[in-house]
Amino acid sequence: MSKGIGAYARKVFEDENTVIYEYGGYNLNNPAFRNSDHIYDGAITIPKKCFAEPEMHEKLKKMA
Repeated sequence: MSKGIGAYARKVFEDENTVIYEYGGYNLNNPAFRNSDHIYDGAITIPKKCFAEPEMHEKLKKMA
């Protein structure tokens, strides 16, 4: 069951070194915090070197 509390984000900038997201939240249980205009509360800057590269796995099939 949902409690009516959530968050949202959108990417506003990206280059070869950095990604910047804006974020906001809402609470559908409290009319003062519904945030129906989707106003963003802040921004977070993440260096791309923090993102790990995915490992590629190869599936091996046994031949009988």
